[in-house]
Amino acid sequence: VSGCAACKDNLRKGSKAIPKDQRSKLKVMDITELVASSME
Repeated sequence: VSGCAACKDNLRKGSKAIPKDQRSKLKVMDITELVASSME
């Protein structure tokens, strides 16, 4: 989770270095996305 757009972009790019079978467990989110999903 990141509150910085540039950091989120870097985290997303870095996550692509992880093998696909392990990447499904990883989700890069903005802090507003996390808060919104917890309110549903």
